[in-house]
Amino acid sequence: MIDPTLRCTLGPHRGCHRDLVLDMDGEDSAVWTSWRNDDLPTAIEILKNCGTGNGLEAGRNDVCTLYSGHPDDHSWALFDPVLAYIDRHMPEALLRAVEPFLHMRQVEGESNPS
Repeated sequence: MIDPTLRCTLGPHRGCHRDLVLDMDGEDSAVWTSWRNDDLPTAIEILKNCGTGNGLEAGRNDVCTLYSGHPDDHSWALFDPVLAYIDRHMPEALLRAVEPFLHMRQVEGESNPS
C-alpha cells in the first residue's frame, strides 16, 4: 500500500525524490522511500540520519531531519509550504472544532460547583 501523501522532503528539484517512511527512534538511521518525478515509489532504503545542527543556542537549536549526504539545504533551512499552512491554519481549525465541547464543559462545571 502506497501512502498518497508522500512528498519529497528535499528542496524543489527534478530527479530522485525521497520521503521518510519510518523514524526508528533511538537509532542513527531511518527508513526512506524514493521515486523519480511523477512515478510511484520504487524503493525502500535504510539511510543514516544527517543530524547536522543549525548552530543556534539552546531553545533555538535544531537538527536536520533528512538523511546523511542529502543534496541542497538541511531541513531546518528549507521552507515547507504544507507545514507553513498547517502552522497558520490548524490551531484555529482545532479550536473551532473543540469549542463546543469546551463550552459544554464550562456549563456543566457552573451547574455543578465543587
